Amino acid sequence: MSWLDTKPADVVADAVAQLASAEDAGAESIRSYAGEDLRFGVWLHLVDKRCRTILGLSIFDLEDWNWRDAYAGGSSPKEAFGDFREDLGLEDE
Repeated sequence: MSWLDTKPADVVADAVAQLASAEDAGAESIRSYAGEDLRFGVWLHLVDKRCRTILGLSIFDLEDWNWRDAYAGGSSPKEAFGDFREDLGLEDE
């Protein structure tokens, strides 16, 4: 079960629809990375938003990391970003 499965289905469906129709470059990067799985794309968008807020950079500007495993393992975007930072040796929040 993914973290998104713990959220209201209508909220997740709305977020998927927004990601599918967004035309900005960030959404295009996320859709490209997520492939056909827009639920993963929504989760990834939340990780990227956190990264931009805390580090001022997109996850796509930093080293690659296995985001899909974190998603499939049920990590929240916050948990996954924390693990990412730890793996890169970045200071804690």
